[in-house]
Amino acid sequence: MHYITLLVWKFLPFFRPKNFVVKGRFLFNLKTKILLKGDSSILVKGDADFSGSIITLINSNMSCNSVICNNTKILLNASKIIFQDYLNFKNSNFHIDNSTIEGANHFRVHHFNFELIKSIFTAGSYFMCDGQANLAGKLVLTKATFSCKDNCRIQCMVNVHNGDLILGNNCFINSGTKVNCQMLIQIGNYVMISYDCILFDNNSHSLYFLARREEIDAGFPNGTKPQSEHSKTSMAPIIIEDDVWIGVKSMVFKGVTIGERAVIAAGTSVTKHVEKDTLTCGNGNKSKPIIY
Repeated sequence: MHYITLLVWKFLPFFRPKNFVVKGRFLFNLKTKILLKGDSSILVKGDADFSGSIITLINSNMSCNSVICNNTKILLNASKIIFQDYLNFKNSNFHIDNSTIEGANHFRVHHFNFELIKSIFTAGSYFMCDGQANLAGKLVLTKATFSCKDNCRIQCMVNVHNGDLILGNNCFINSGTKVNCQMLIQIGNYVMISYDCILFDNNSHSLYFLARREEIDAGFPNGTKPQSEHSKTSMAPIIIEDDVWIGVKSMVFKGVTIGERAVIAAGTSVTKHVEKDTLTCGNGNKSKPIIY
């Protein structure tokens, strides 16, 4: 039997809710607050449960299918969210500004905090972010693009600023890892990245000491002003090809390509290209062929 349940209308203000369409089950609990403003619309087909959540849409569209929320807060501004099939949010916080999120089948987020500003987020089937409660992950996009294909799992801190982070199919990035992308980080299919790794496609700060002084004088790390030409950091793409395994506490730096089926040993700092089918270890990036 199809039903709609709206409890405590004072928590449910609607502003010009154009095209508000519901088919199936649509449940708000006592703590939920939904705001639609401007030319926004909600389309729900199937089950939806916005439990304990605050959802704000301004000039935005939202399409849901089999969604469950638990203590989730989602804020949109001139944005678009599309959820298809089953989604499961838990203790998550989405902040979206002039951005797009598209989720496919079985999109699950646990203990994650998303902040998207003028960015695009797309995920394929079976995408999962499930950082532990005491090691919650955080994905931040600013004028950036994040995209991944099917069956990807992220348990780490991801920061993309003015760059593109692209994941293929069947990728796994474990907890404690930090991904900082300002240009391009491209990860292929069946890539495994272990605990406490670092992927930086940039230097974070300028090599020019006066530029670093300027950055600090401008308020770093609290509210740094826009960087000058001198303070712009050096950056170059990171390319990780298919079937690569990066071991625990390894670091991959800007301008590096890791070839197919390569293995990066635990504690390795990768500063130059790695040939395919090789095992690489140590700060000197010593490599030897992998014999199957």
